Amino acid sequence: MDTEDITKLLTLVTTEWSKSECKEAVEAAVLLEEVLNTPPVDKRWDDTEGLRCSPPDLSGVDVGQDEGGVGRIVEIIRKVNNQLSWKTPKHLLSSKLRSGFSTTTSLSEVLGGEDKFKSAMIVGSDT
Repeated sequence: MDTEDITKLLTLVTTEWSKSECKEAVEAAVLLEEVLNTPPVDKRWDDTEGLRCSPPDLSGVDVGQDEGGVGRIVEIIRKVNNQLSWKTPKHLLSSKLRSGFSTTTSLSEVLGGEDKFKSAMIVGSDT
């Protein structure tokens, strides 16, 4: 994995979040800054629960203006997209964990199709 590009991505996200008016974003920026000040761990994710999925297709994502650094963030994600460990978030797969959603409406219906919501595991502990 290209840790230099991942570091650029996280640094840019940290910068943009730290300028936010959202208290939670600023708090997340502080945490992310702490992470960036520790040595990276380049460890493959053991997908014991079968949550791994293909990277999202970002070719049609038009960021237009670079408002809030979004354009630069998307460009870096495009560069490292196939190197990231993408997964479907477990809390969105389980109807028990999705208590705010209707039990009769599937997540794919809410999001407009299968495989529309993914997360990339970029930051986390090695345990």
